[in-house]
Amino acid sequence: MDRFVERSLDRLDYLAVIPDRAWIDRGVGARQRFDALPLPSALLNKLADQLPIVLHSIGLSIGSAEIFDKDYALNLIAWADRLHSPWISEHLSFSRIGNGVEVNAAVALPLPYDQEILDLLVPRIRFLTNKLRCPFLLENNVYYFSYPEQDFSEEDFLNQLSCQTGCMVLLDLHNLYTNAVNHGFDALDYLEHLDLENVLEIHVAGGVRMMGLHTDSHTGPVLKDVWRLLEHAVPHTKNLRGITFEFHESSFRLLGEDGILDQVEQARTIAKKYVTPSYALNDRERRRLIDVVSQLGMSVSCSLARGNRFEPIGEIFPMTCVLLEPVLRDLLDELWQQVRPTNYQFSGEEEAFADHVRRKIASGELSIEYLQEIFNYECACWALAQEMRKQTDPEHSVETTVEFTHLPDLLLGPLSELTAPPSGLPAGLYRARVTLTDSRFYVSTNIGS
Repeated sequence: MDRFVERSLDRLDYLAVIPDRAWIDRGVGARQRFDALPLPSALLNKLADQLPIVLHSIGLSIGSAEIFDKDYALNLIAWADRLHSPWISEHLSFSRIGNGVEVNAAVALPLPYDQEILDLLVPRIRFLTNKLRCPFLLENNVYYFSYPEQDFSEEDFLNQLSCQTGCMVLLDLHNLYTNAVNHGFDALDYLEHLDLENVLEIHVAGGVRMMGLHTDSHTGPVLKDVWRLLEHAVPHTKNLRGITFEFHESSFRLLGEDGILDQVEQARTIAKKYVTPSYALNDRERRRLIDVVSQLGMSVSCSLARGNRFEPIGEIFPMTCVLLEPVLRDLLDELWQQVRPTNYQFSGEEEAFADHVRRKIASGELSIEYLQEIFNYECACWALAQEMRKQTDPEHSVETTVEFTHLPDLLLGPLSELTAPPSGLPAGLYRARVTLTDSRFYVSTNIGS
């Protein structure tokens, strides 16, 4: 297989791989949990210098109720950074259950598309999108059983995830075909309701029938009906960056090298009908870009973009930003080089900022007077606001307690007017009760000091 890939580099635009096959995972809690396997990791490192490597993960189990494996996620992100992956993906599913004593189903199980699951997934996806330097995609899952009384259809659920987190969609058309055949719905109707502008990658594959159901076995060539779905979908996927032919390694001999490349070429032919190819700038376009960049209006546009991107941060962390004022511009430049905006509303920007500040404080890079306690206070207020959004009673109130090392009144008073408090205030231990009611925060200070 590796020799086939190396021989076929000039006929491939990118390579999609399962990164879990290139490392050893000794399990949660192991001192040295992940180790790269020498041969596959060396091959990927070599290939990454010659064509883009897309990572298609299978081990995160992002939908597990009791488990969100941040160590696995961070390892995946590190591999994506090292290989310069243009995007990475996971399945919208779960395979791991249990907390403490874990059980792995060894198959991607479907999630119930309910509001509760949506609320579970959103912060997990934001954790990934905020730390990745490339887009994160979720794949529509194949399912051989379904849950009754779900809050959303799968396509609406994917639309909600993209809207709330900025993640993109890996549209697996063979999964869609399999589900449509087995559960008796119209695949074209599904595509009509899925926001195809969120689709960045498409999978096509073959499968076989087993025990009366069609299965997503990734064996053999792509089915004719799946090619038809691809013809239907591609014209509407404005952000499509790749079509991947999936096959199981056990099918390599069945398909043969020419058979695999033929499937890739068929997908490329369909894409070329509808996707405008990239091209080199001509002399006129090059002169035009040089001129535009030098104009004052370009600087104004960039300033407006920065202001729009900063707006959700300033709304949630105004006092923190006052204290950070001497270093705020450099701090934001560093953050924005690491985290690219994925939607016009800049959703997730405030969480990315909070994670960035939290890391800087923990590492000692930010040792600004009063910063830790004010940042903690505004994080607590933000958490209360998020909790309040879930309430249905407009008169409901929520509260929490925040610790300060300086008298809260002397800090919050000036900062509420966006003025830095005086330096050198006497230190102590204070607790403040923060209550959110009727869209306003109330602070009762000196509780139990």
